[in-house]
Amino acid sequence: MNLPKKLRTSVAVPLGAAALAWGLVGCGGEASTGPTPGSSAEEEAARLHEAQLSGFQGLERVEDETRAGVYGELDVVQEEIEGRSSLTLDKPECADAANQWDQLPEVQQAPASVALFQGSEGALSHTLLELPEELAAQVVAFVPPEECTTYEATLEDGTTRTYTVHELDVDTIGDESRALAVEMQGEDGKKLVLYSLLYRRGERLGAVSMLGGPGEEQRVVDFAAAALDYQNQVLG
Repeated sequence: MNLPKKLRTSVAVPLGAAALAWGLVGCGGEASTGPTPGSSAEEEAARLHEAQLSGFQGLERVEDETRAGVYGELDVVQEEIEGRSSLTLDKPECADAANQWDQLPEVQQAPASVALFQGSEGALSHTLLELPEELAAQVVAFVPPEECTTYEATLEDGTTRTYTVHELDVDTIGDESRALAVEMQGEDGKKLVLYSLLYRRGERLGAVSMLGGPGEEQRVVDFAAAALDYQNQVLG
């Protein structure tokens, strides 16, 4: 569930690719360092890219920050991993608690498209992956360890932040879906929430991430529904 660098400093720990990461990483770096053009993975990643929305409710896709290729070889994903290593957690097992699935070898090797959407009211990321259906179902069913409901991180400058993770009760998207919220205090003292929604249709896995305020999860749900509808039109 990847966030732009200027937001990643504020969020610090709960980022994934998403590309999670998780992880919205707007790094302005080179595009995918994935397989050579013409390979099956590259072709599938290109198809996933074609199935990305161009915009949604005032958010426009930022082409310079959109990537396609093998998930684990995308620059935005690699930078997420580097960012995690610069933090100290009181519970190391909780690193990127909401998106630990993205370190699975099959996920790392999967064809993927990671798109950043930005507008006057914020930013949102959307990752599409092609996985074996059984694995995609396992990813959606993943639940963070119970001890990771709350944890604390120490940043490079010595400041500490406390994170709270909880599941959200939202409408089901696709065959199945799951949504989590990671709450934290921002630098200005305001509460920030990193929303993470996973959804699956067959072998395709989608991940939506957005940094916002409390009670803004419906926008993530609405985006996922619109993204899935467009995928069905493009990919069948």
